Amino acid sequence: MSDRFEGLTMEEGRQWTRERADAGVPCPCCTQFVKVYTRPINSGMAHALIQMWKHAGTEWFYLPNITSRWQGRDEACLKYWGLIEELQEKRDDGGRKGWWRVTERGQEFVKRSLRVQKYARIYDNRVLSLTGEMITIVDALGEKFNYQELMDR
Repeated sequence: MSDRFEGLTMEEGRQWTRERADAGVPCPCCTQFVKVYTRPINSGMAHALIQMWKHAGTEWFYLPNITSRWQGRDEACLKYWGLIEELQEKRDDGGRKGWWRVTERGQEFVKRSLRVQKYARIYDNRVLSLTGEMITIVDALGEKFNYQELMDR
């Protein structure tokens, strides 16, 4: 711990860190970098969700088989909005199996009957809050993808 934090209680150190986490700071207690990331649902994620739903509906699927065609790897971030979920079963070596499914919320979002907040505030792979304007999947796709063309394929 740095001299400038000498004498701080653990709770004071936590509070100091929370007040600065949006910008990113080293923790005064353990020196680990602490940052809250604000992630939007982007066009690639919206496109991937449509492909997942068209491939498997709300059944389990092996994500690498569906997304290996795309450049981005943001698909798993859809979990922050509750649009997909991962099978919690682990492999024999303790790793994740890579099986996911589109949730009912995700299906509603694909079918344009649900709006979600545009941003997820993330810390340590956990959602702190959802913020921003309410958007549809068409909003998330932006001009990069045409919703109707994707649904018709």
